[in-house]
Amino acid sequence: MSGSALKVAAARRKLSGRENELADLVARARAAGVGDDVLTAWLIAAGLGAEDLHRT
Repeated sequence: MSGSALKVAAARRKLSGRENELADLVARARAAGVGDDVLTAWLIAAGLGAEDLHRT
């Protein structure tokens, strides 16, 4: 496997881990009663898009 392929694989693993962390955070916030409007605003402030809320 080339060095580039190893870097891509590592980046994909890191992204997958971050997506899982986001899903966990959103689930905990929803369980605490935080509404989707607040979560959407939080995601946008964090540099993500509203579509990221619906992927979680």
